[in-house]
Amino acid sequence: MNKEALEFDVLGTRVKFTPQEKERVSCDKIVNLVIDRMEFFRRNHPHLNDKDIATLTALEFAQKSLEFEEEFKLNIEFLESSINDALEHIEDSNTVQ
Repeated sequence: MNKEALEFDVLGTRVKFTPQEKERVSCDKIVNLVIDRMEFFRRNHPHLNDKDIATLTALEFAQKSLEFEEEFKLNIEFLESSINDALEHIEDSNTVQ
């Protein structure tokens, strides 16, 4: 399936996205999130230029991405530990019988 590229304007730059079949988040949502965040920085820091706003936005998204990744890893470790504890408990119960 060949989808047409979608065009967006981000800080005066034309950006093209070609939607992928297995995309879990739409291109519109991604671009709107970025634009909304940049507008937030623009309103709260009107002295910043577009390059500074784009940099702050990228750094904020990178920080959030790394925090989510770390939280995901911790959750996986907790889940693995809980499963191992449950298996040990089951094995102990079977041994006692």
